[in-house]
Amino acid sequence: MDQQTPQYADIPQRMEQYGHHYDGDKFWDKLKTAAQSTGAAVVYTALLLYHVMRSPQTSLADKAIVTGALGYFILPVDLIADILPGIGFTDDAAAMTAALITVANNITPEVERQAKEQLCKWFNNVPDEVLDNVVSAIRTGSKIGRHK
Repeated sequence: MDQQTPQYADIPQRMEQYGHHYDGDKFWDKLKTAAQSTGAAVVYTALLLYHVMRSPQTSLADKAIVTGALGYFILPVDLIADILPGIGFTDDAAAMTAALITVANNITPEVERQAKEQLCKWFNNVPDEVLDNVVSAIRTGSKIGRHK
């Protein structure tokens, strides 16, 4: 069984405290706001989490982690206020990335396809390489964060 390094070991406990903030409508409202002030990679990360959460193959434990990360993302007042230009979403992006690294084994081709389709509705001409690099970095982080 894989052991998690201390860097990622407490992510499930930290994310669960924000799970009650998750709301589907608030998620889409916040994501549209974030799309205007952040790049496609941050929005793609949120969409990957959303579709991982909705996947019937995702375990309840992993869904709890995702729900917590998305709940944190929705909170308007968190570690770094979202209204601060240039840095407001950095803590949200970090929380979502850490959660996605933790549940990386749930990123199926179907999840990627769904996230890309939604992203393309908001962003024109996002190169596939950018999106593939996001997923590759997540999977690499997942392998680094666990050891046998």
